[in-house]
Amino acid sequence: MRGNIEIYPKKDFTINPFKIAKLVKDSGVTLREAAIVAEGVIASDSSGNPVFRVSDSDQEYIIVRNPTFEELQSQSGEHQEVAVTGVIYHEEKWKKEKKKYKKGEEPPATIEILEFSKKE
Repeated sequence: MRGNIEIYPKKDFTINPFKIAKLVKDSGVTLREAAIVAEGVIASDSSGNPVFRVSDSDQEYIIVRNPTFEELQSQSGEHQEVAVTGVIYHEEKWKKEKKKYKKGEEPPATIEILEFSKKE
């Protein structure tokens, strides 16, 4: 069976994909993948990694490099406002990634951008 859950966060929010997965699992359902649709800017973190900073939030996702991101980078400069659809949780990938961290620690939040549009 397949279904969707929509979450509408309040202003000044953060979305932790790991906590969402745990909440969904605690309700008796397994979360296979979580995606967001959000507006924000592409920037760099202190280590020089490309990040997506969600507007009206403290949320920041490290961007997983893929052809869609490369296209976005070639079409816009840093701090260009964009709307993106992207995967922030994929069960199989996160299981592998989480093994690298101690119990109670979580990997950094990432986003794999699937679609984008530039905001004017």
